[in-house]
Amino acid sequence: MFYTYSDAGQFVLLDGDRIACLLARLISRLLLQQNSELRFGVVQTAYANGASTDFLSSLPNADIECTSTGVKYLHHSASLYDIGLYFEPNGHGTILLSSKARSQLPSLNTELFRFCQIANEYVGDAISDMLLVLVALSLEKLSVREWNDLYKERASSLLKVAVPDRYLIQTKDADRQIEKPVELQHKIDALVASYGASRAFARPSGTEDYVRIYAEAGGQQDAQSLAHGIAQIIGDYFKQ
Repeated sequence: MFYTYSDAGQFVLLDGDRIACLLARLISRLLLQQNSELRFGVVQTAYANGASTDFLSSLPNADIECTSTGVKYLHHSASLYDIGLYFEPNGHGTILLSSKARSQLPSLNTELFRFCQIANEYVGDAISDMLLVLVALSLEKLSVREWNDLYKERASSLLKVAVPDRYLIQTKDADRQIEKPVELQHKIDALVASYGASRAFARPSGTEDYVRIYAEAGGQQDAQSLAHGIAQIIGDYFKQ
């Protein structure tokens, strides 16, 4: 991940969501110049900030997809595109090219092909990702602060709640909806709706008896309040 400081001297983190948006903007622009038929996809998890997803959705020729949390899910989905880009908010990510893209890009757009070759397709290591960002900033003629200004993050909050048995909760739609028990999702939906422009989800941990909660809202106080409200709903359910 990258960081900078605001004019007021505040620390500013540029995470995996922002890396994905920067790289996707460049790839989309270069593909559009050639009117390419290559399929370009950007893959995120439900933990991606909603503002980054909105930004990506505004790009003219990018398919946006959400998968379950974990690099193995992101990598698999990205591999189904001719040019697949994925990043987790924590900075783990890379660019993948299909055999079709490898055969067409050298003659179609040499600049794009050379850019994608910087990526380490196997592990997406930090050094190759750093080089991708630096080259993308140069090609897009953006400063780090201008990169940070591509979108304004929505306020978010993360919580985890201890439960007696995490396996009692099953999810669907890339962990964004509780499938069983369905009454839990109904109560969460009602609470989210009461906060207006917001979103939230709860998913069982993959390693311990906890339910992890993510909430976004119009302000930090509302995001925290929403997350705590969902924690209360889950806690009450297991007390029954």
